Amino acid sequence: MSTQPRKRYRRYLEPGASCRVPKQTLHNQRSKKSHVLVDKGDSGGTDGRRDVLSPNAALGPGLAAESKASTSSSYDDTEGNQEEPDSVDYLYCENASESDSSSATKCASSSNDEESDNSWIETDSTASSDDEDSDSSHLSDGDMQRFFEKCSSETLPNQAITKAQALLLILTYVVHAGLSWSQVEGLLKLINTLCGCDVVPDTKYRFRKLWHDRMESLRMHYFCPTCFSYLGLRTRKKISETFTCLTCQSLYNTQQLISTGSFFLVFHLKRLLYECIARHAGRIYDGLKKAQSTVYGVYSDITSGRMYKSIRRRLNMKWSDITVTLNSDGSPVFESSKSSVWPIQLFVNELPFNIRFQEVLVGALWFGKRHPPAHLFLKTFVEAFNGIGRIRWHHAGTRISSRVYAVCCCVDSPARAGILNMKQFNGYFGCSWCLIKGTVVDGVLRYLPGTSPAGTRTHRNVVEDMYNAFQRGEPVHGIKGPSPLLQLNGFNLVWCMPPDVMHCVLEGVTRQLTESWLSATGAEYYIGRHIRHIDGLIVKMKPPITFCRFPRPLSDHAHWKATEWLYWLLFYSLPSLKEFLHTVYLNHFSILCQAIYLLMQPVVTDTDLEEASSLLTSFVSKVHTLYGPSGATFNVHQLLHLTKSVEMLGPLWGTSTFPFENGNGQLLRLVKAAQGVPLQIAERCTMKSWLRTASKLVELSPMLESRKNRIMNMQLVVHSKVQVLGAPLLSYQLEGSVEQLFVERYGTLPCMTHYARLVLNDMRIHTTSYTRATKTYSSCVRMNNGKYCLVIDICSILLDTRKIVLVCQDLVTVECGFRFVRYMHRCHIPPPGRSLSLHTQEDVSAQCVFLELGDTFYVCDVPSTYRID
Repeated sequence: MSTQPRKRYRRYLEPGASCRVPKQTLHNQRSKKSHVLVDKGDSGGTDGRRDVLSPNAALGPGLAAESKASTSSSYDDTEGNQEEPDSVDYLYCENASESDSSSATKCASSSNDEESDNSWIETDSTASSDDEDSDSSHLSDGDMQRFFEKCSSETLPNQAITKAQALLLILTYVVHAGLSWSQVEGLLKLINTLCGCDVVPDTKYRFRKLWHDRMESLRMHYFCPTCFSYLGLRTRKKISETFTCLTCQSLYNTQQLISTGSFFLVFHLKRLLYECIARHAGRIYDGLKKAQSTVYGVYSDITSGRMYKSIRRRLNMKWSDITVTLNSDGSPVFESSKSSVWPIQLFVNELPFNIRFQEVLVGALWFGKRHPPAHLFLKTFVEAFNGIGRIRWHHAGTRISSRVYAVCCCVDSPARAGILNMKQFNGYFGCSWCLIKGTVVDGVLRYLPGTSPAGTRTHRNVVEDMYNAFQRGEPVHGIKGPSPLLQLNGFNLVWCMPPDVMHCVLEGVTRQLTESWLSATGAEYYIGRHIRHIDGLIVKMKPPITFCRFPRPLSDHAHWKATEWLYWLLFYSLPSLKEFLHTVYLNHFSILCQAIYLLMQPVVTDTDLEEASSLLTSFVSKVHTLYGPSGATFNVHQLLHLTKSVEMLGPLWGTSTFPFENGNGQLLRLVKAAQGVPLQIAERCTMKSWLRTASKLVELSPMLESRKNRIMNMQLVVHSKVQVLGAPLLSYQLEGSVEQLFVERYGTLPCMTHYARLVLNDMRIHTTSYTRATKTYSSCVRMNNGKYCLVIDICSILLDTRKIVLVCQDLVTVECGFRFVRYMHRCHIPPPGRSLSLHTQEDVSAQCVFLELGDTFYVCDVPSTYRID
């Protein structure tokens, strides 16, 4: 027998005991207390163990107050070495070693690194009973600010870094490194061990309580898993609720619905938008003022489109009212499962495009094996969106009140049909912009060009068709019934849902034609026999360093991303196919290249629209002749509506799904385990939002700010429009002809420093002598006078002020040889030392793509100044 003394239990009851109360004991005691209060109606009674068992006993038995106090004082509990108050708030988070058999069932779903915690979903009666519809308190960060003010007054042992700064840096690392909760807890314990005291919350439960209040504002909606009827909204007044489906009369409790995943989440939309506006108040203010200016016939963004201006005018919107673009698309989470996550994402249109595409907000979340029914998921989101009300914010001492309107919903074709409650593109009348019926060819619906153009759809006609379809119980012009988007104020059901360039053009028509060239053995346009030669040409091409992907062989096209199809369409295809694809088909494809380039420019004019419309009409009409009826797909038909889309909502890059697809990818990276996927994503998004707010409240020194940027993988922070990179080139010697150019321009040879790299207005320019970048070529630029140049040297000269001067070699350009393309030119490089010129930083207009194919060189203009990828 063992000689070890028997373990003593309940040591926390002994006088002066310093050990902690087990979490399950705390939970049981509070549960018993809540039952006593409910049964006896006694609001003031306590038992003899209240002071020992509950660290919040001083607050009294008030249930709402107790829950709020346990959240707001989580950091104080850590500092005071008190018992952990998280057993109630995190009902499903207990470790198996600390739980009895009764809690084992509750922990069954918390496997896989405990990422599937449903801890915030339901609590006992200590939860707050505040009205969920009241959101004014949720928008205030007063408690959070007071928390950081207290932490800012305390420093780490023997250091000048405050606890608030340390907590901010730790949270930054946790968010951007994507640590699991077990790793987070290990990190917290390690930091406290190295510091010799508790400087941060010592468990993941206390750490997660920092943003617990924000998780409370998350709305969980239940639905019937049998008939997908809406059941109701989660309430926090009871541990378990019962719902009866009014359609199939099935009875469910909340535990069943959660375990089967029969719920979806809607985020606090008002808070999301309020925080986004607060982060970029100045930029949004400028964007709202800019949207007031009207320049007809010029389309530079969604705010310059005719539909955008029409909605503002028709609804009599104030200048301060903001608009958003919506998106919904599914992404599979696991390779071994059919389950997908379907977020509804949005961004604010009045933000500058480079900021807008980075500020994609998640408004709602669906997870399951089937597509979310629009009458259930989208309808609930629309109701929440309509309930946002006014958002009040400040800028430069001015108080501004804004309402929020949806003016665009950019999705792919299947999602568009589901949202509009109409037939898919493979059914009659499957186009949402016109009334073309379609023709069945070999059992497949094709969109063959007709003798007369099909009638166009209007918002009024679509609403009438929805009403008639609902009355008759059958589709009318492809419309099956009402759409949830009817409830969005001012939303046009035709042109507020534009074609998407990513799915329609890049992964649609471009991929379709490329695969035809490679697979149609025996056809006049077959190039499969030359695939090795084409691969050799493509992999040798060197794009600018701003391109996010290097060229991959054409034989690997099945794995290309949409960005690679964009590069293939505009830059790589024509030069590499010139010697292999029949001229008729190459010229036909060049029509598409030029049209898409025109519609993706930073600024599109009415003249560009007329030219693009003519080109696309010609391209579509010839597809049937060149490739047969099988080539007349819906994606090809959509090309006819692209120019109208640009007229209504601005250039194609402004209404593409690129930023939303990137948002989907970021959401998938938040999943750390197989259980509780939507809850994992929701909490990680909430944690990121909390971090953004905390970053504004905690002031960091320049050194700590630099460390924070390094943690966030921000490798380059440019504080001005022009900045040289790297160390000066000490051994650089100017040629005599270059010295003469400086003397002719400035009257003397100024003092100068030479560099090999430069950042200029978001362009990263390298000199031709820079050799470290072996797979990219970033030396070609276009000047304001239209000349194309190679940057030979980057000089920082000192005259009255310091300025940047580029020593360039002018290229000799001629027509590219592709019949319809004007943004691409063949060029010749003069001999060394010839055709040199000096240009200041103000002379540079844009960076260009420089391609080398043997002895032939091409220079290509890039359509958009911002990478949509």
